[in-house]
Amino acid sequence: MKYALIYKDDKSNKFWNIEVLGNAYTVTYGKTGTKGTSKTKTHDDAETCIKEADKVTLQKRKKGYVDADVTLSTTPIVVDDKAEAHKEEKTLVENSNTQIEDFENGVKIIEELIERNELMAAMEYSKQLHALNLSDEEVMMANHLSGKIAFKKHDLIAAEQYFLKGGAQSYYVLAKLYTQNREYANAFLYYEKKGTYKALFKAGSIAKVQGLRDAAYKYLKEAITIGEANVKSTLWKAYLKLGALYHTEDIKLAEDFYLKAIAFENSGTKAFNNLGVLYINNNRFEEALKVLNKAIVRFPEHSTAYFNTCCLYALQNQLDEANVWLEKALYYGFDRYKVKVDSDLKELIKTPVYKELMARYSFENRYLHHYKSKILQEHPEVIEDISFYKMPIEKGFEEVLKKAINVTQFSFDGALKTFPTVITKFKKLEKVKLTNNSIQDFPEEFLKMDIDCVSLELKFLKEFPVALGRLKNLEYFQLGSFKFQEIPKDIARFSDLITLTIKHAKVLTSIHREIGSLSNLCVLEIRDTTLTHLPVEIAELKKLSELTLSENPNIKYLPEEIFTMPSLDRIILHKNGFASTEATKLFEEGKQRRMEKRIMGVFLAILQDNDAYVEKNATFKDFLLALNSSVSMLRNKVLLRLNKQDLTVDLDANSEVLVLGKFDKSITAVKNEVKDMGYAVAKKWSAKTTHILIGEKPGDKLIPLLDKTVCWVTEKQIRPEDTKKSTPAVALNEMMTQQIKTLLDSTDDTNLTMAIEMIEATQSANVFAMCLFLNYQYSSDKDNKKNILSLIKGLEDEILVTLFAKKYGFKTASEKKVKEYIQKIPKLAGFNEVEFANTIFVLSGKGVDYLLENGTSEQKSKVLNTLVADGVLDFGYDCDIRTLPEEIGELEALTKLDLSHLKLKEFPVFLTKLVSLENICLVKTRLKTLPKEIANLKNLTKIDLNSCSFKKFPKEVYQLENIEYLSFDKGHSDSSQAISVIPEGISNLKKLRILKFDRNPITLLPNDIGELDALEYLGLMSNDISNLPESFGDLKSLKKLDITCFNEENPYDCSGILAKIKTLEELTISTSQFNVYANLSKMTSLKKLVISGSRDLKAKDWVAEGKKQLPNCEVGTLYNYVY
Repeated sequence: MKYALIYKDDKSNKFWNIEVLGNAYTVTYGKTGTKGTSKTKTHDDAETCIKEADKVTLQKRKKGYVDADVTLSTTPIVVDDKAEAHKEEKTLVENSNTQIEDFENGVKIIEELIERNELMAAMEYSKQLHALNLSDEEVMMANHLSGKIAFKKHDLIAAEQYFLKGGAQSYYVLAKLYTQNREYANAFLYYEKKGTYKALFKAGSIAKVQGLRDAAYKYLKEAITIGEANVKSTLWKAYLKLGALYHTEDIKLAEDFYLKAIAFENSGTKAFNNLGVLYINNNRFEEALKVLNKAIVRFPEHSTAYFNTCCLYALQNQLDEANVWLEKALYYGFDRYKVKVDSDLKELIKTPVYKELMARYSFENRYLHHYKSKILQEHPEVIEDISFYKMPIEKGFEEVLKKAINVTQFSFDGALKTFPTVITKFKKLEKVKLTNNSIQDFPEEFLKMDIDCVSLELKFLKEFPVALGRLKNLEYFQLGSFKFQEIPKDIARFSDLITLTIKHAKVLTSIHREIGSLSNLCVLEIRDTTLTHLPVEIAELKKLSELTLSENPNIKYLPEEIFTMPSLDRIILHKNGFASTEATKLFEEGKQRRMEKRIMGVFLAILQDNDAYVEKNATFKDFLLALNSSVSMLRNKVLLRLNKQDLTVDLDANSEVLVLGKFDKSITAVKNEVKDMGYAVAKKWSAKTTHILIGEKPGDKLIPLLDKTVCWVTEKQIRPEDTKKSTPAVALNEMMTQQIKTLLDSTDDTNLTMAIEMIEATQSANVFAMCLFLNYQYSSDKDNKKNILSLIKGLEDEILVTLFAKKYGFKTASEKKVKEYIQKIPKLAGFNEVEFANTIFVLSGKGVDYLLENGTSEQKSKVLNTLVADGVLDFGYDCDIRTLPEEIGELEALTKLDLSHLKLKEFPVFLTKLVSLENICLVKTRLKTLPKEIANLKNLTKIDLNSCSFKKFPKEVYQLENIEYLSFDKGHSDSSQAISVIPEGISNLKKLRILKFDRNPITLLPNDIGELDALEYLGLMSNDISNLPESFGDLKSLKKLDITCFNEENPYDCSGILAKIKTLEELTISTSQFNVYANLSKMTSLKKLVISGSRDLKAKDWVAEGKKQLPNCEVGTLYNYVY
């Protein structure tokens, strides 16, 4: 392992190198240009040596050292074009310590670096160029080069500043910059100043697009004047633009311009087609036909001329001829959608030939997934999109595919080892996607192709594919499981990359800093690698919006500059060597609060103990703002820093202290301490306030106080130490204890590693024995478990050692088993039972039942808040608590509460505080009554009381005027313990839509049930009703009714009342409840009828008779009807 680092600022220029050989490493350091001083350090084994080497290297990086670049040389090397045309060209740049002393040579070096897109090196040498003693002209050239670098990096503000000082040579790129910013007036100004054919043509083109006809005409005419003398090769394009400018306004003028355009031998197909369309639109069909024929002769494979000829004949009602030309247009790939919407073909689309052609060239037929597809054999020209999972192996398949002349997209997902050369035969190719392949070499023909979008996923490569840097529009690139150790500086040549993924790289040690030159990169993923650090130049990626760093255990440090990136919107950090979880929380918090990027970088530096970055970039206000962070580790570290600040406290009898934030004790206790010291305590800030005692999470009150003239102090500074601690464990200060506890409460293995190191350094294993035991149970990191065991053995506590030696199943244990652990293990080890349960909950989310019954009020609230998701609290089937915690009543935003299967005998009154509650489930809760206070639940729309133990209907329900769903399904198994009568008053429930009383021995319904105008569903299955109230037929909205009764001893016909319900669509009824279909046949709205009963349904053909009487209704029985 070897690293070469450098450090440069206004005062110094030095280097620091380290090389590991076996169990020793050698460090060489000194001023750049000298041999430096070397020191060697030996360790017990190679593994320890590597860890220590990484540690000292990380310390250097935190101090501002960066990787030495592999850059410049002074002598160009001649390359044999014929023999080496496909190889990477050799360059002027070789040594990072090369100094530019000659302006002319420096310009060549920088221009070459810009050409190769090695912008990081170009930036360094640009600084050196500016430092030379330059003439005015040379200064302008230096500014021009710096502007080009900034422009390529998408740093438009810096680019503009440089270009404005770059003289005439910067006019064109400055105009491009203003065009990109949509500052068209400035763009036109500098295009005019440049005054070349290219600049004026560009100005005319932009003016045309913006609808500025006069300006467009002016610039294009000026471009032609200059172009006639200098650039005849593209002059036809200017005439084409002018023709298009007047296409609909001045036919004669447009025609003249088009004729001049097509007079050029190298004119393109657009000029011919535009002129042809101009003639067609003015009914000059013979002239149009001549022009389009010329276009076809010159461009035989271009489809537009064929289609315009089709339109020409269609407009003359020569439909057979039109179809001939339409087939040719489609054959050469003309867009079928444009065919469908073209109004010139309104008569043609009625012909059978047209329909046959459009069916052949349908959207479905454009896809090819199987080599033996019929469409490939019969009409290969139809195919536009080829997608193979397995490459055909049949002999001659490439010859068949070549006939698919209109292919625009090709994708392959499979284990290719050699490049499919058939790709190079598709001349119209726009997109290529090759995934999950191990192709080592790419043919020259492919590298030269001009494709709009290329996606490559490669694996098992032996060396970095430098040649792919020549491929245009390589936008998605994934490298996995490769054998090389470095992503080299050649990565800069992949300048069109939008997404880069590097994963499963088990030998990768470094990524070159030129990755920062990928100015179009939007997504970067680095996953499962052995990288030891990230190049800080990643922060130069101005367009990067998404960064993923996952499973990179050797990366111990995240460059703070990454958090300052302007476009970064999403970051995924997981299982890296730094505090990934806390860093992710910090980034998300910064995004949510729209925090200044600079402050986000400072907060990350504090989190990572990067003192050099903090000292250079942080302000005192930043420390105060960090106290409001949701990341506890950051708050703790900030308080530690504030405690170390050399602040002038100056407390005296006239001091007034404002207490702000949270502390280890209650706010009242802190204020009393301040008063006991003889100082006044301010209720709020005023002009008399001299000091602010700051704690964690001061909230919004902090912001307006940041600029006040007061002394900011912490509790430690205001309260002098009055006792001295003796043992190392006792000497552990409160802040350090809290920090270690925070790390131990995290599920991140990296944080656990940090905690173990801090415990070892403070010799406090006995203080954290319980947390160490539980982390030992839940951690998957073998090294962490090994180190925890070592700490415990060092305590020489036989009980603890025995406890650790025993195998438990914490990870897979059920709530019931966890509860057993909580009640047993703390007693053996002397742990606090409640804290033991709380730590289990923090690490695994289990221990819920115990904490809800035995935890502190704060712990219960924390558990409940964790269980709540999107306003829903669901205790589930596994919960086994007998008493609900009163803290539930504090969940004011709760909208749904599921207490099903809890053994509750009474409805807790504190639940009526949940004024936002909309849905409550009390299934199988053994409830017998409801409290009158339930009326407080004004927003309740659904209450489920299935399988409870109500002997009487709870009339308190009638106070819930907004209820829409009410269910008493499955009453008590003992009918004497179930609801039999529904009392009057149900009409109060004006909004009730669904009412269920299935499997209850209901004998009587209330008379006012017919007033439930909103009722849509009523379930009365298995009832004992002997008579329906007359009002039942008044139900206006009832759509579905189940009124089955198996009491055949007292049959009665209720069909007459049911026939009055005009909205009923589904009815389930017993055979004992109607005798004939006469009444039911009047129910014209009925769509489904289900007949049930205990008598033999076959005794009468109920279904046949029903279908006869109800021809538009589905009829069935419980024996043959499937619900």
